[in-house]
Amino acid sequence: MLYDVHRGKSHHRHLRGKEASYKFADEDKLLDDFLRDVARIVEGKL
Repeated sequence: MLYDVHRGKSHHRHLRGKEASYKFADEDKLLDDFLRDVARIVEGKL
């Protein structure tokens, strides 16, 4: 899993070989979303 942004693309997330857009709000929300996704992966829900 990877969240990123780079020239020519908006904020997005990579997960299991797929890319999806991500609406960046601030660093705290980004960290919360990342940790939530990690927990969901560990639980087998994502």
